Amino acid sequence: MDVAPSWQWAARLTGGRFVRAVAVLLGGSALGQALVLVFSPVLTRLYAPAAFGELAVFTASLYVLTVISALRFEIAIPLPRDSEDATALLRLALTVVTLTTAAVTVLVLVAGKRVAGLLNTPELTPHLWLLPLTLLLAGWYASAASWAVREQRFPWIARAILAQNGVMVLVQVALGLAGSSAIGLLAGVTLGQAAATATLALLLLRSGEARRLLVMPAAAVRVVAGGYRRFPLLSFPAALTDSFSLSLPMLALAVLYDPHVVGLYVLAQRLLARPVELLAAAVCQVYNANIARAAVDAPERLMGLFQRVSWTMLALSVPYVAGLSVAAHWLVPVIFGDAWAEAATYMALLAVMYTGHALASPTAGTLDLLQRQDLNLMRELARLALLATAIGVASVLAVRPAVAVALLSAAAATAALFYVALAAYAIARRKDEG
Repeated sequence: MDVAPSWQWAARLTGGRFVRAVAVLLGGSALGQALVLVFSPVLTRLYAPAAFGELAVFTASLYVLTVISALRFEIAIPLPRDSEDATALLRLALTVVTLTTAAVTVLVLVAGKRVAGLLNTPELTPHLWLLPLTLLLAGWYASAASWAVREQRFPWIARAILAQNGVMVLVQVALGLAGSSAIGLLAGVTLGQAAATATLALLLLRSGEARRLLVMPAAAVRVVAGGYRRFPLLSFPAALTDSFSLSLPMLALAVLYDPHVVGLYVLAQRLLARPVELLAAAVCQVYNANIARAAVDAPERLMGLFQRVSWTMLALSVPYVAGLSVAAHWLVPVIFGDAWAEAATYMALLAVMYTGHALASPTAGTLDLLQRQDLNLMRELARLALLATAIGVASVLAVRPAVAVALLSAAAATAALFYVALAAYAIARRKDEG
């Protein structure tokens, strides 16, 4: 198949509703991430690397739980033609999140201390009460955001992202100045998530969707639960594997080494990945809205959309990742302090991972939206196997932390390429069947 140069793909993407929607989301994300990056030198002087390591273990655990909290019913919200079915799915997702949070609360009360010990972060134990609270807020937010994507309320999502990052940073700085330890970082995450969730809750109230949720018959919820059962049956295992794979590097580094190493890894990840991720996330949400419609109405458009997004993201991301990786050895000690100098080495090693991430992540919803959960599960199991192999090698050989990071980076990049191949295959099959 002939592929146009990346600059031609970029040209074709300029203009139109797609790019305008991406620009709206990107604007909110960019402002939020700018706040995080601007205040990062302040935070690295208020908190030690070990405190960031504890934060990383907390957020990695939260991410795994959030992704599975609605059993993936929230992913289906943009798909129904009928708005009543979409509202029923939203109600179902919100209910499942609430039940999941109740189960996690019991788990934290019963086994929280033991889990924190296994992750080599016993200091987290007194703060674990924040985990189910943040999970509830994050799960509700994810469900409401999927409904907002369906309704193409992208400005509201942008506002929510900005509110989340702004509140998080302000709380973390304020508590850090007050002499707080890791709890300051954790409280910032919780209150930032509360701000984002409240923003989308206001959208639901203003649009009248909140009222429709309250009067939605239970029978309608049961119908959509059965009609979209492939999402919890097949997407759920894939999502669990995916979220665990994404969180595995930080959790493994905590177990193999200590929170100090994880803190260095987190700073490297924040500097290298955040700009790539905010662009990818904005493109992904708009891509999902477009591909969900094209899958039903115009399957012949799927491959063109997939290729344009993938090639454009790669062309935009490579110069940034490569340039920052080279400059990091001079910039990191000056901006963040000598205690963080080793993070520059981690950034250079992670460049391969985030190049693959830039290529694959904007179109990450393709397999779910095409209802090819079988291929999605295959992809996630392959990635988990690659990462587990890298961690196993690092553990058996007792390598230095930098070598472990290099192994994880190579494994993640390989998994990203495998995903792109599977997504292209699924799109080709849908076109042939179309």
